Amino acid sequence: MKKTIALLLVLICFPWLRVAAESVQYEARLLLYPENFSKDQQSTVSALAEGLASMALSGIYMAEEGKFASEGVLMILDRYPITFSIKSNGTWCNLSSNLFGNEQLVLHMDGYHEFMFKPYNFMGLKTQYPALLTSRYANERVLVPLRDVLASYFTGEGDRNYTPKQVIACAEALKSAAFTDGGFYYFVRSLLLDVGLDSTVVELFALLPEWAEQMCGTEGLHAAVQGGQTVWTLGDMVIYTETVSDDAASYVVSFITPDDTLFTLSHRRTDAERALMLRAENSEEGLLLDFSVMALGLPEPEALSGSCKLHMDIQGCRLPAPIHEKARIEWERSEQDAVKADCLWLNAAGDIKARLAVRQIPIPIDRDKLSFSSRDLRKGTAVFTLVEDSMKELVTKISRPMLQTLLPVYLSLPLPFLNLVMRWVVDNGMAGMLLN
Repeated sequence: MKKTIALLLVLICFPWLRVAAESVQYEARLLLYPENFSKDQQSTVSALAEGLASMALSGIYMAEEGKFASEGVLMILDRYPITFSIKSNGTWCNLSSNLFGNEQLVLHMDGYHEFMFKPYNFMGLKTQYPALLTSRYANERVLVPLRDVLASYFTGEGDRNYTPKQVIACAEALKSAAFTDGGFYYFVRSLLLDVGLDSTVVELFALLPEWAEQMCGTEGLHAAVQGGQTVWTLGDMVIYTETVSDDAASYVVSFITPDDTLFTLSHRRTDAERALMLRAENSEEGLLLDFSVMALGLPEPEALSGSCKLHMDIQGCRLPAPIHEKARIEWERSEQDAVKADCLWLNAAGDIKARLAVRQIPIPIDRDKLSFSSRDLRKGTAVFTLVEDSMKELVTKISRPMLQTLLPVYLSLPLPFLNLVMRWVVDNGMAGMLLN
């Protein structure tokens, strides 16, 4: 069931995964179909479905020039509103809600990814995965600097060679970029913790200059270009292959770590498809990880409707069992750019397990809602820097409005759903934490 909850968390985050300049009004509702789950899950999912069926999310979202603002309401049983307001400039985020008595909570996004590990460390909840999707910082501050270092060292066209000294200097710069702050550590840990490979990659970057010196020997790095293909060879190992044509492109990165684990990362794209694969193996344990995610039937820019299929497969000797998930997104767009989308989570037979129905309508942008400054966003309680005394003070402020808001909801929701929530709270150790 934890896997089910993790996927639902990702689906619920869907309305926030937007970066383009735009202004929309949205509605979202999540429905579950217990009969299409396995028999041992059906009673639990039925209870969860009863509660979710009584909830609907709606609001407005506006984004421009790196800022976004959203105001909305989670309506429960058509009479209990939980309102919220979120404003962010990418670095700072300010959150308020009637659930907190409209107390302003301030999140510094540099610490967001680290903070999202706390539910995992204390309760076993895999909140690091939604953090990967919802933290622009994690991606921009980790991947972009590494890309920029590589681009600054290895520029040019056609066949070219780089000496061992140049390769080692680049490795030093990559190591420095990776460990400038904790972003790289938490990014890698989020991706690979569950299969026990996070420390392997972190250790590789910590020893990157020594690894580069050993790998390149006296050969250095060689780039060979022929037609639409570029092949990079470090010493006697091909570490990167890029193949580009008019309608397709593929990229393959391979490297072997000091503990003899071979990683292969590949990405393939066409106008209608995307595929990402990660494989890790060594001589002692065999296949450690084989991860792939594919999107088929991506929409054309001018299309007014379509269906996109998603597949995710994960297996390896360190996993308790293989994971195979399928989803489909069916969508329609009017000539006025109003969008209806149904995000469907499917079982192995193709039956619908969950449906996230999203509706959005373009609205005129209200730039007053985006006129906030960084100083404005920092007004409130900084959540990530709280210590014991300040945490108690915050809890004192928000406990009464939270109780006043949630108690009527709690007494009105279906009993099976309430039992499920209480069991989940107790099983994950939250009951003791809340009582303390």
